[in-house]
Amino acid sequence: MDEASPLPAQTPPEEESPLLDPLPYAAEPAEVPAATPIPDNPLEPEELFATRSLESSGLLGSPMHRLMGPSVTSATTRDLPETGSRNLPDLTEIVDPANTSHQPPQAPPVAITTPSDEEAKRIEEQVTKADLERLMGEVTLLYKRVEEELASSRYQSAEALGWLNEARTILMARPYHYPLAELRVQQTRVLLRQVAESQTASGKAKSGLVAWSLFWLLLLGGLFATDWILSQSLVSRGLLTPPALSADVLGEPSLAWFFPPWLCMLMGGLGGVIAALYILQHAISRREYDPTSGTSYLLHPITGMAAGLVIYYLLLAGFLAATVSTTLQVDALDLATQIQIARSPLFLLVAFIGGLAQQSVWRVLRRVWDSVAGVEEKTPEVAPVPVESVPVATEPAPVEPAPSDNGSASDPSAYDPSASPEYHPFPKG
Repeated sequence: MDEASPLPAQTPPEEESPLLDPLPYAAEPAEVPAATPIPDNPLEPEELFATRSLESSGLLGSPMHRLMGPSVTSATTRDLPETGSRNLPDLTEIVDPANTSHQPPQAPPVAITTPSDEEAKRIEEQVTKADLERLMGEVTLLYKRVEEELASSRYQSAEALGWLNEARTILMARPYHYPLAELRVQQTRVLLRQVAESQTASGKAKSGLVAWSLFWLLLLGGLFATDWILSQSLVSRGLLTPPALSADVLGEPSLAWFFPPWLCMLMGGLGGVIAALYILQHAISRREYDPTSGTSYLLHPITGMAAGLVIYYLLLAGFLAATVSTTLQVDALDLATQIQIARSPLFLLVAFIGGLAQQSVWRVLRRVWDSVAGVEEKTPEVAPVPVESVPVATEPAPVEPAPSDNGSASDPSAYDPSASPEYHPFPKG
């Protein structure tokens, strides 16, 4: 080739982003070349999103894309992420693993209808320029509202910005996904309204819930601290009679003499109070307080005492026998054993933790009941594949070709092995 004539510049094929093109006729996204640099600046200006599409901006996989976290990368339900930006590891997963406070770490995914090829074409034909401009203006206004109302919330602002960025990209590059852009705009509106209502409701209920929790904290803490005083006072007045046991077994006076689970119940209730205060503070600080969850805060100390009671009897039944000292390896129905277990610091600590993570206690109790009642958890059974049904590819046995049906016997190149009934080029199944 002539050296004077340079080669024409080859334009790489435009990549189809998987963010907004889930339709069946969409091309498979090509891999990003290794030499393509990823932008180092995680905060690209809004004008960059408004002037070029996702493919040219290289936003997919960039620090901004990772910052926005829960931005849905596909309009199909099967591609929706299971976790979002608000699903971060914190103490709530330990204190309230089953979400009894009704404070979701993230909103449940919205079922998105994926249009077929024909539906996408009809949508694109019906969407007018005025519709695109109207929704684009709403996106711009919502950007400003997010900046003003969610600037102090890192996770909610990242989620809202991800939705708005996706909606704007649809309007500029994927008009046939117009319904999805409307959904993202509406989700941002709902999030802003939920934040506003959370602030209003938490401001009204915060004082009462905190006062209620502090009342239980003082009550249960006072009963635990003055347990020996109360028991000694009741015994001296003749209201209660101490059990006929040695002083070494009885120890200091305690109401556990008369009701062994008493101390474990107090510790479980204290754990429930601490859990309620933490969950309330966590929900208010992240502006995710749900007004319908007020009852759970009120009942948390009581359910904590119930959890402490359950833990006591679980320990008494021998579920934590490995941690019990050898001196306690006796009949669990013996009163001396019950009193020693009730006053054990280790078991009191376990009861306190049970009040913090009450749902874990209920799960253990449910498993115990299932084992006693003979209820087995049903799991889907997968039928084993018979060995005979899986053929193995082997070399075809040499068969003498018939001259009349499959070429001449003197010409080996004319032989077609596929004509043999024993020939299998690929294993079936």
